[in-house]
Amino acid sequence: MTAHGRRELKRLFGLSSATLRLLERSGYLPAADIDAYEFRDLLLLRMVGALRAAHVPTRTINRTLRHLKPWLSDALPISRVSLEVADERVAVRQGSSLWEPGSGQYALVLDAEPRESHILPMKKRAAPNKPMDAAHEDYLRGAELEDRDAQAAKAAYQACLKGDCRHMNARINLGRLLHLEGRLREAELIYRQTEEPDAVLFFNLGVVLQDQGKNVEALAAYRDALLHDPGMADIHFNLALLQERVGETQAAFRHLLAYRRLVQLQATTSA
Repeated sequence: MTAHGRRELKRLFGLSSATLRLLERSGYLPAADIDAYEFRDLLLLRMVGALRAAHVPTRTINRTLRHLKPWLSDALPISRVSLEVADERVAVRQGSSLWEPGSGQYALVLDAEPRESHILPMKKRAAPNKPMDAAHEDYLRGAELEDRDAQAAKAAYQACLKGDCRHMNARINLGRLLHLEGRLREAELIYRQTEEPDAVLFFNLGVVLQDQGKNVEALAAYRDALLHDPGMADIHFNLALLQERVGETQAAFRHLLAYRRLVQLQATTSA
C-alpha cells in the first residue's frame, strides 16, 4: 500500500521477511525497493498468510504458487481463487470442483483448512421442528447437491425462491454459484432482488460489483455489510483494498488493522 511500508504489511498478514523475499523472487510481488502494492498483491499476501496459519510448509507454498501462476488470468483472477488444504496438499476450488494446480487434474475433496474464499456461502440451516414447507425443502435439497451437481443445486435454489422470495439462504447461495460461474450480472440481480438486510448478502454483492469494476457501488455494499456485522473480518479486508484503490488511504489502513485484530481474535478463540 502506498502510504504504509512493508513492515506494516508483514505485521498485518503475519508473514516473515523470508516469505516476502520468496514471493518477490517468484515474481508475485514487486521488488523490495518498491513500497506500493496493488489489489492483487494484498489478496496474495492474505492467501499466503492463511496457508502459513494452517501450518503449510514453505516448500509446499512455494510449489503451489509456482504451479498456480500460469492458471491465473482474467478468466481465473486471484480474487476468485479459493484454496483448500489437507496434510501437505493444496487444491483450488472452482464452484463445486477441486483441482490441483500442479497437474490441473481434478482432486478428491479435501478437508478445508483454511477455505480461503472471497464469496461467502450461507451455511445450511437446520430444519425447523415444525413440518418444513416446500420452499425450505428445495433449499435443503440445493445445499445437499452443491458439492456434486452445481446445476441441480441452482435449480433447487431457484425453486425455493419461487416459493419463498424472502428465503435469504437460498438467495445468497444461488448468487454465489452464479458468481463463481462468471455470470456476474445475473448474480448481482439475484442479490438486488430483495430488500431484506443481510451482511453476507451485502458482502457478496460488493464482491460481484467490484469484479464488474463498479467500485463506488461496491464501497456502498461493503459499508452496508459492515453496518450489519462489524465483526466480519472479510468485510474490513475488502473495504480496505477498495478504499486504497480510490485514494482513501487512511480509512483503508484502519480497516486493515481491524481485519488483523479480528483474525487474531478468531485464532485465539479457536485455539
